Amino acid sequence: MGINSDQLFDSRSRLGESGVRPEGRESIDRSSQALALQICEDMLYRLKLFLFVLIILALPWLALADGWQQLGSGQHSLRELGENFYVDVPVRPITDAQVRLTFVNRSLAEQMGLSLPKDPGQVEAMLKKLFAYEVDPTGQSTKKWLASYYLDSKEKGPGNAMGDGRALWSGELVMPNADGTVRYIDAVIKGVGRTPLAWLKNKYHNDGKQSLEEKVYSGVQSIAARANQLDATSDLIGFAIYRDGEWTSQTVRIGRQTRPAHQAFHDDKPADEKKMMDYIIKRDLGLSLKAVVTEKLLDRWLAKFTINNADETARLFDLVALHASPTKGNKTTTGGSIDLAAITYLDAYHMEFRYLFNKMNLAEQLGVQRRYVTRVIGFLAKAEYPELGARRDELIAKYDLLFRQRYLTTLTTLSLMRLGLSEKEARWLQSNHRELARSMMTSYRKIQEATSEGTVKPIEPGNTNDGGIKPAAFDIRKVAAGTMAAIQDPLLQKTLFHVSRGWGAPTPTVDLLAPEAQAEYLARAQEVANAFGGVKPEWIERAAKLHANVRSDASTREFWERHETRIVEMIKQNASWIEITQAMEAGAESLTDHGLLKRRSLLAPTVVNSCQAFLAR
Repeated sequence: MGINSDQLFDSRSRLGESGVRPEGRESIDRSSQALALQICEDMLYRLKLFLFVLIILALPWLALADGWQQLGSGQHSLRELGENFYVDVPVRPITDAQVRLTFVNRSLAEQMGLSLPKDPGQVEAMLKKLFAYEVDPTGQSTKKWLASYYLDSKEKGPGNAMGDGRALWSGELVMPNADGTVRYIDAVIKGVGRTPLAWLKNKYHNDGKQSLEEKVYSGVQSIAARANQLDATSDLIGFAIYRDGEWTSQTVRIGRQTRPAHQAFHDDKPADEKKMMDYIIKRDLGLSLKAVVTEKLLDRWLAKFTINNADETARLFDLVALHASPTKGNKTTTGGSIDLAAITYLDAYHMEFRYLFNKMNLAEQLGVQRRYVTRVIGFLAKAEYPELGARRDELIAKYDLLFRQRYLTTLTTLSLMRLGLSEKEARWLQSNHRELARSMMTSYRKIQEATSEGTVKPIEPGNTNDGGIKPAAFDIRKVAAGTMAAIQDPLLQKTLFHVSRGWGAPTPTVDLLAPEAQAEYLARAQEVANAFGGVKPEWIERAAKLHANVRSDASTREFWERHETRIVEMIKQNASWIEITQAMEAGAESLTDHGLLKRRSLLAPTVVNSCQAFLAR
């Protein structure tokens, strides 16, 4: 309890000048002691209150600084599995080369609760001290990061893709969620040099290096992926390294780093595969690593993987985008994407657009993504899960059905939102007019797939156009943006499908889509409007905003250069990391569609309940 100065004065005045009554010294001594005790208690209370406020104010800063330290500490729960799952790799600071910070994803750092100093120079000094390391070829350094074993090639053995060949896991954040689960965030640094698991038979990976172009492109795609609501690993930091006349780079990548390729590596050792899968399942479901994996948890994990993978596949189609390297090593165990250097945004859904060294075309993307579900169930069946032995075929059928249902639902929602409907309106239409919603999506998809003409050259490193690629016949994005305006004003329908694109040489304004297809598309759009009592003005506004950006045409140099050239030159000319980051953010902005379905909405209670009902069958 506090005491004020008036009380102190009154106490002294009652005691007289000497402060002592001869007849009551003992009594006054007790009063003085009590008063002194009150003063001490008051001071102690105020000190505790001050320290409490100070701690509350300081905690975020302490936690944030600690977060950065954890990401570069080399400590990771993967080590608890044992040496069959990783290799310790000594690392040393890069001291014999010029190292510069060239990129920081500041919005991502803020979302993760990672604070940065206000001074740009201090930011660079801090991040270089924590992350600018490379493989120590002498093996003498006591600081160690780890390379995980995974199999991303057909054969298992020396020289093949045995795991992290030019990347190392540098740390892990373990963050509690409000619902009692745990969020595990991995940090991996790419371009650190050749590790013991290097893919020596691959000329693009055997030296352990990462080019400036790959760093820039991956960084741009990382920003765009988050803005476009894709579930992918994210580039947090980038460094440029100049040594002996050669420029290379490093990237600090954040997010889930476990992949089906980790399962594949242990495919011939069931006990190790089960150990790896237990670890993956517990982390992906946000559980304690001490939890016991049950058959129910296996089903929960498979449902989560399948749903997220279906959503990603639908989003790629909706964005007219492609992951050009759909291997076991470029998919996370939560159904997201790794290796954003393989993401490409197209001007149209060119069905014959070939990729992966001419082995696949864009029309196969749905089937390729769908097969990931079969793959992971196959790995599970080979692990020592007795309850799965007899259920393999049943699980494949069950989760393939879930994938197809989820894919169609998500793609329908995305297609309706392209026309300007809100998420709530799109879901209402699917609930109350399911056949109309699906037919609108199907009609929109037909239009999307009809935009391509001519031959399409495959994506290969260093590819430039020589006339083999022809631009899209018309811009599907402009069609979607103008659909509801054309329903409201029939005069606009006459030009909706004309060649109207922001790229390539001028072409005659003629219709390149069959009249029957045009009529079907417009009829479905009219029925959608009628279901809501007519076109709403906000639909036209939202659709215009969603398609404000113009994609680069695949027949132009700009498409193949993918933003790198100008930004790489900025790096070589010693632009600041802030200027380079801003240029990369501008590149990502040109690929971003504002107003897309938010990722959190894909796990809304109604959707979760329907999935749970599916699993209960």
